[in-house]
Amino acid sequence: MPSPKFTALILARGGSKRINRKNMQELADRPLLYWTLRYAQLCPYIENTIVSSDDLEILNYVSEFQNVWTVERPAHLASDTSTDLEAFEHCLAQAKSEFITVNDYIVHLRATNPFRKLCWMEDIVEKLHDDPEIDTVRSVELAEITPFKMWLPDDKGIIEPVCSVSGIQFAHSMPKQVLPKVYWQNAHLDIIRKDVLMSNQIVGKKIFGYLTPPDLPDIDLLHDLEKAREFFAELIDNSLTE
Repeated sequence: MPSPKFTALILARGGSKRINRKNMQELADRPLLYWTLRYAQLCPYIENTIVSSDDLEILNYVSEFQNVWTVERPAHLASDTSTDLEAFEHCLAQAKSEFITVNDYIVHLRATNPFRKLCWMEDIVEKLHDDPEIDTVRSVELAEITPFKMWLPDDKGIIEPVCSVSGIQFAHSMPKQVLPKVYWQNAHLDIIRKDVLMSNQIVGKKIFGYLTPPDLPDIDLLHDLEKAREFFAELIDNSLTE
């Protein structure tokens, strides 16, 4: 079976609710966006990259990189309430009209997560090769809080467990150690089959969770950016700085 081929897709809007022009904020003397572009270019499994943005400065900056295509995103698809799926669908439609190659697997890389490792893709490619029925890969980490001890209230304050565990009665009152491990989806790396997106879905039927280390900053707030700057040398994949 041939190895799967990947196209990277980076959604990099100009605005940000919490950090002004977040994607262009400086991290180790480069714009934050640079480190994700660099990752896409160095990853041997990613054949090309598409950057979708509503911002002219970002589009002009990205145009300086080789084998990177740009798609101008309309403002209504770049608001705080816009969904990734809407932006993906617009990007795929534009790529088709402009004859930009989009491979069978799309790697969703967020500029706000610069500390992903190149070796992760090697592991994922091997997994996809072994199990071609996987539709989606999502990076996850071990959750600190279990949903089996969470409660959902009605409008009168009466609560019911959010979820249960098969074979364990009263899971909400059991020691955490006997409950199943659960994982929290982070935003380091997502992979989606193109045909899944084309069918108006953000994930497919079979989803593989790729376990990543905890405490890798997802840059959302100012203190996340400060942490990324302070520990940059320790967290960045060394290949990206060579």
